[in-house]
Amino acid sequence: METAAPLVRQDPTVFVVDSDPRVVQMIRLLARPLDFQPEFYSEAEEFLGACDPAFGGCVLLNLDLPGLSDLGVFERLSTLRIHLPVVALSARDEVAYAVQAMKAGAVDYLSKPCAEVDLERALREALQWDAEHRQEILFHLKMRHRMEQLTSGEQEVLWRLIEGLSNREVAAELGRSVRAIEARRARVMDKMKAKSLPELVRMVLAAQDRCPPRTWRLE
Repeated sequence: METAAPLVRQDPTVFVVDSDPRVVQMIRLLARPLDFQPEFYSEAEEFLGACDPAFGGCVLLNLDLPGLSDLGVFERLSTLRIHLPVVALSARDEVAYAVQAMKAGAVDYLSKPCAEVDLERALREALQWDAEHRQEILFHLKMRHRMEQLTSGEQEVLWRLIEGLSNREVAAELGRSVRAIEARRARVMDKMKAKSLPELVRMVLAAQDRCPPRTWRLE
């Protein structure tokens, strides 16, 4: 039976790095309809020291807070392996600055003061992005786990199947009977839970982080 450690809390977390009372109030009002847990920080350093990147959710970050080195905060987030989507807030209503923030790593940019409807949309999209991203991570981990359960002989067959060799060609290359290769191939398909060879190929690519499975269901 496959098991996986939970990657997220039951509800996602919105890390609010802003002491603006209006923003805080809007977040409290949106927490229930959007099903998230809010955590509030008045300083960026406090947030960077407390954020657990294993929690699902997003960050609402006021870029105008003192102590931030302009857009350098995104480099800090990357260094700390915090890959939560960031919705940036700023009183700088400049298209060029918004573009810079997006290029630096923000998934959205809102000018302050922002309307509640705009904040709700931005948070909803950021939370959806994070949920899908974590599903992809979980899928990749599951595929790697399944591949690790294969014996060395089964992996020999797997990689040759991926190369497009037929059962007879694999048998000739490994010095085995066709029946033995067919038995190993059946075990590979069973352990990987693949219903077809194309699906098996996609699973192996996913295990190698080369095939984002956004439309796949986890089994």
